[in-house]
Amino acid sequence: MVNFIYYDIALFVLFTLITIIFLVKNKKKLVKENKVFFLYKTQVGINFIAWFSKKIPFILNIVSYIAILTSYLGAVLIILVLIELIKIVAIFKVPIPPIMPLIPYLPQIFNVNLPAFFFVHWIIILAITAAVHEFSHGIFAKFANLRIKSTGFGFLGPFLLAFVETDERLIQRKPAKQQLAIYSAGPFSNIILALIFLGILTLFFSLAYVPAGINFNSYYLSNVSFDSITEINNVTVNGLTLSDIEEMNLTENENLTIISNNHKYYTNQKTLDNFIKEDKNYVFAYLSTPAFENKITSPILEIDGEKVTNINKLKLIISNYKPGYEVKIKTKEKEYIVTLTSNPLNESEAILGVSFAEPKLNFVQKIITFFTPTQKYGSVYYETKGNEQIINFFYSLLWWLIVVNFGVGLINMLPYNFFDGGRIFFTTFKAITKSEEKAKKIFRITNFIITLLIILILILWILSLFK
Repeated sequence: MVNFIYYDIALFVLFTLITIIFLVKNKKKLVKENKVFFLYKTQVGINFIAWFSKKIPFILNIVSYIAILTSYLGAVLIILVLIELIKIVAIFKVPIPPIMPLIPYLPQIFNVNLPAFFFVHWIIILAITAAVHEFSHGIFAKFANLRIKSTGFGFLGPFLLAFVETDERLIQRKPAKQQLAIYSAGPFSNIILALIFLGILTLFFSLAYVPAGINFNSYYLSNVSFDSITEINNVTVNGLTLSDIEEMNLTENENLTIISNNHKYYTNQKTLDNFIKEDKNYVFAYLSTPAFENKITSPILEIDGEKVTNINKLKLIISNYKPGYEVKIKTKEKEYIVTLTSNPLNESEAILGVSFAEPKLNFVQKIITFFTPTQKYGSVYYETKGNEQIINFFYSLLWWLIVVNFGVGLINMLPYNFFDGGRIFFTTFKAITKSEEKAKKIFRITNFIITLLIILILILWILSLFK
């Protein structure tokens, strides 16, 4: 991907120059909106909107109810996400701002473990996401017999926008159900688009990738009873006690080598101290295994020339050997010659010493994992069937299309100013209370609470950087 970055940057420079030239040549045609937006109005797509809205009226009527219901559910979900973000940034050090505009090279800039995100990805995704969102608003506006005045795109600094222009005052004169359908159409279409691309990505993944090895995220971890410990850091002990630890004058993170039942284990003082404080009579420690001692890192591809494609295959291969046998381990990075050791639970059984622990995911991570095929298969390591750079490029494009569309759809369901969810929320309470003033009051209170949540998330994120 390194070489592609140069082409991507060149494309970014070219695109910027073309945009500047376009703005200069068409400055008289640009319309300033709300003092910050510059809109370029066209008639492109208006005929399509009119045709589509008349082609399937029965289906659009059914979809309108589904879209409205989805928007209400989405509003609840995005508020839960905001609350979960507060918990996450309060507890963990979060490298990337939880709330920020989508920019090219975002994973690379913040060094987070996400698919690469290039400028060409950004411009393609922006065009698809915005066009589908705005055209969906337009289709349901036309379905409600409203005139589409124009379509086009706009500029907010370096960010491109798309729009379908209708008369907001005429929308508000329509029945509440039609208003809600128009407002819900945009975010709902993005959610549907995310699910469509999820299907495409799943198919693409099955065709372009093949199981080639296993990933592991831990070494063999065992609970070592204090009573069984006979030696710690070359000091003989007769069962470990708190006084033994105090006499050693160990530092907090000092590594400890433990002998128990003639097996060697590794832990550190901090872990040991925590177990003692909790009145445990044991400590978790890593067994001295070939994987641990040789610092083998995943993925493991082969053992003695036999391919390892999942955890069960690894166990089966190792079960054919006895402790003391020498085997060749091939990983993606290098090869190792190791001698298998015995399993403390069964001395006649050989052990390599790797394990895969299912990570505990928070609410936000579960959402991201849902849209990531590679994450669903846990320990399996995949390689591409063809050109790695090209396949990974399209994998990243599809992945970001899913995440961005889902994110745009969900965020736009937030009952907050500037979002479709705000209009949905206001229209709903206006219909319920039969009073515009009451609806405005409830809307102001809701906006105030959400604003506080957003400010709190950003403050906690800044504080998390200093952990």
